[in-house]
Amino acid sequence: IEAVKTGDQGRALEMVVNLDSERQETRFYNKLLTMFGDAFSSSAAEKVYQEILRRHVPPSVQTFSILMKYYVAEGRWEKAEKIFSAIKKSGFDPNRSAFNSLINARGKSGNVDGAEKAFQELRELKIYPNNVTFNILLSVLRDHGMVNKMQKYFRLMKRFDLSPDVVTYSIIIDALGKEGYIRAAEAALTDMKLTGIQPNVVTYNTLMNVYAESKEWEKLEKTREGMENDGIRPNAFSYSILLGAYAKAGDLDRLEEVLETARKGKGVLSESTYRTLLCAFASVGDVKRVEAVLGEMKTSRLIPSTKTYSAIIHAFGKAGCPHAAMAVFSDMKAAKTKPDTQTFDSLLHALARSETSAQFSKIHEEMKDAGVRVSKYTRATVIAFYVHSGDITGAERELKTAISDRRGDKLDAAVFNPLLQHYACAGNLEKVDEILEIFDRMGIDRTDRTYNIILDAMARRGDVKGAEKVLASISSGKGIRASDVSHTTMMKLYSVVGSIRKVRKSFSRIKKPTAHTYAVLIHALGRAGDADGAKEAFFQMEARGIRRNTHTYTALVNALIRVDELDEAIMAFYDLQNDEAEPNEFTFTALIIALLKKNRFDGARELASRAIEMDIQLDDDLKKRLKKASRGEKGEE
Repeated sequence: IEAVKTGDQGRALEMVVNLDSERQETRFYNKLLTMFGDAFSSSAAEKVYQEILRRHVPPSVQTFSILMKYYVAEGRWEKAEKIFSAIKKSGFDPNRSAFNSLINARGKSGNVDGAEKAFQELRELKIYPNNVTFNILLSVLRDHGMVNKMQKYFRLMKRFDLSPDVVTYSIIIDALGKEGYIRAAEAALTDMKLTGIQPNVVTYNTLMNVYAESKEWEKLEKTREGMENDGIRPNAFSYSILLGAYAKAGDLDRLEEVLETARKGKGVLSESTYRTLLCAFASVGDVKRVEAVLGEMKTSRLIPSTKTYSAIIHAFGKAGCPHAAMAVFSDMKAAKTKPDTQTFDSLLHALARSETSAQFSKIHEEMKDAGVRVSKYTRATVIAFYVHSGDITGAERELKTAISDRRGDKLDAAVFNPLLQHYACAGNLEKVDEILEIFDRMGIDRTDRTYNIILDAMARRGDVKGAEKVLASISSGKGIRASDVSHTTMMKLYSVVGSIRKVRKSFSRIKKPTAHTYAVLIHALGRAGDADGAKEAFFQMEARGIRRNTHTYTALVNALIRVDELDEAIMAFYDLQNDEAEPNEFTFTALIIALLKKNRFDGARELASRAIEMDIQLDDDLKKRLKKASRGEKGEE
């Protein structure tokens, strides 16, 4: 016991090995298993179990159950399954504790059917499930979004004369909230109180988290007040939820108010709470507040961990503050806190956005020198950066390193997509094929992004048959269906080749049309000379609640010009500005050319003047034509 208390695992294990060989009591070794599992790890408990086998001490069901518990706690699912099998091989019937661990192990490893089968087997052996059994199974179903099945087992509890406890209700409320059944979650809390079960801090935290995720700030605040009225003190997690919620809402004043309340409580400002606060300030680029909170942490003798520093760097990166992210990284090194994979991932991502090439390369080299495991996200970020900065050789070199490096993560499509897109846009189909061969050789699944890149390449070449073949193959990908982006790409291609029927068919397959989708449709209809169809699509947008933008108006203007409805096109131009959208170079160019062709020089010059006022650059050819028009010459070529 003394050796375990001091954390000396080696000495404690040595003492177990040197125990009197006549010591054969199973209960004694079960206590040792528990002691080593609690103090150290499942591996330490495993060594005690091996000593049991070496000494030929007969293990009991309890021995196996204890070991299973520690395997499950550390996510060693296969080991837990093997121990459960060992119970049966030893001639024992597994006990309830073993079944509880098995249900938990199978559920957390994603085997929901297996978890339910274990529960069924428990019943067949006439082992009486308790609240812990049901709560574990309900947690498994919650984690996989199976609310309907949860209701089934919730009712089954009552058939076993078991009353749902505070843990049960907390799981139910969490599950309903996660699936968006907010009112049902509220009803579960009411039902809980009516049955005489007092909600605890976990229950209230669960409901507050539901409101935070659904952005129902008023209800979040009322739940917090109800918690305090019930005499329940918020804990560190409560404050993390509140701080995170107000950060998402951008309500920094309320966030400061909650922080001040938290400061008055003892032990509620944990590192996790501070991390939430730091990320909130970093996400809006507030460097001064981040520095102040870091200073407060150090004053409170809470040393920021690698996880905290990484989270701040990530938040600054998302906020587009690469210099602030670098400053935090420097502070981290000054504090002698070792950066890990997540730190470098976040920092490289922040620097990639800023396009500071020298700094990016320096940090990338520092990561290599530190011997930190390179994740697939780092690979994808580095390759994408090199591609966007025009260093294709650097991107190819990094991809080659990623393929040959067996120590890093298993690669996925995101690592290959940046180069694949570059080759596709450049029309280098030989290189595209090379990358796709690597996909097949390495067993990498193609994502919808990968397919869209290939589809876009086919569309750029005007290869209708090739594009249709790619579209058909998307459905053969694992869990992949042609996305709205895929169908929009096909609309553009069909528009170019003049197949308006196929344009409409592709549009009908789009699940959530956007302004961009409608712009493509209107442009295609206009190109085919169907101005009425273009107008119908344009007005349909308003009926579907889709805001019309510059691109949809420009597409309509072009459609009307094609059928010689110039005055209506000009009206659409002015409607565009009344709709709080801004005309662009293409809108002005289309109208000015149309007016010049009609010898309406005054109108053309007026639009050109407006373009100049809006700092919109017209191309040189158009400027020459306008000069001719201003000299009174004929505007037509």
